[in-house]
Amino acid sequence: MVHVSVMSNNPGEILEASFIEGSRGKLFCIRALPQPEIARGHSVLMVPPFAEEMNSSRRFFALMRQELCKNGYGIIQPDLHGTGDSEGLFSEASWENWLSDLLHLIKHFCGGNGEYLSVLALRCGCLLTQDLLTDMTSTDKDFMLKYLLYVQPEQSGFDVLNTQFRMRVASNRLSGNTSESTESIWQKLESEENVRVAGYDVGYELAAQMRNSRFFADTPLPAEHLKWIELGAHSDIAPVGGKWKECGILSKPFWQSHDVEPEQYTIEAIAALIND
Repeated sequence: MVHVSVMSNNPGEILEASFIEGSRGKLFCIRALPQPEIARGHSVLMVPPFAEEMNSSRRFFALMRQELCKNGYGIIQPDLHGTGDSEGLFSEASWENWLSDLLHLIKHFCGGNGEYLSVLALRCGCLLTQDLLTDMTSTDKDFMLKYLLYVQPEQSGFDVLNTQFRMRVASNRLSGNTSESTESIWQKLESEENVRVAGYDVGYELAAQMRNSRFFADTPLPAEHLKWIELGAHSDIAPVGGKWKECGILSKPFWQSHDVEPEQYTIEAIAALIND
């Protein structure tokens, strides 16, 4: 593992960048620590969304990291395998590999040291987190999970992929190619062909595993507080059910475009849900 000190423009955080050996190569991870005098002994793992939403949300995660560090929390902010500065290609990524690497990062930074851990997941990252926590064995749980925050969550991996495929089909039709459909794209993946969607080569292995991921409100999860956060122009949300506490926060859809800046009051409102 290689550690590199990183300068921050925020005096409330101490940054370390490291390359940690994962299951298919080195993972790039930012570890942000608060100033020692306000440290809580509580880390927050940030789990990003899928494909282009991942890139559009980088500013959101940077602002969340700074806000939470200011409040005394340590941050674990990884690039998943095949994304960002981690090794591998996106086409080589798999859902199971991402789950394995997230568990490895938790054990690396939090295992056995008595710290609390919370998870802040956005969009498709909520599905990834759900599968991670559901699949954990008792030997994996050598940390104390405090808060689980799902921000604007997706509820089905199939829906995430199908939305991307519909966008590809619509784009192709605008350029005169009417031969393709979402069904034919799924057939390519089932034939173990990769598919290029919105600038990303989605591997058949990733698609096959991801399409089976679903959110179920009554799934037992090892966290003290479960919070479902809807972001939008209106704060009214439909009941989730189970043990989840539903929270509505006014926000612009920053995950949809690099040009949409997350508002500071949105950042502060989400941070307050860990700090309450």
